[in-house]
Amino acid sequence: MVAEIGRVVNFSTITSWAGGQLLDYQKQAERGELDLDAPVATYWPEFAAEGKHALPVKWLLSHRAGLPALERPFSMEDVLA
Repeated sequence: MVAEIGRVVNFSTITSWAGGQLLDYQKQAERGELDLDAPVATYWPEFAAEGKHALPVKWLLSHRAGLPALERPFSMEDVLA
């Protein structure tokens, strides 16, 4: 989801969705389907680009991966390029 500049965004909806996703990830970890200590690249190989090969899943989910914020919205064409 990319918010347009000047557009009002209901962050409570986004937060509710994200919280639900985190609960799902936790359930997967409890069942042994997701290793929170494994590198993100284990599940998403392309993520390893630009030196991110060793970042663990738990850092990504807890916003501790040190990734920069996006400074502009991306079009679907940009994303698929």
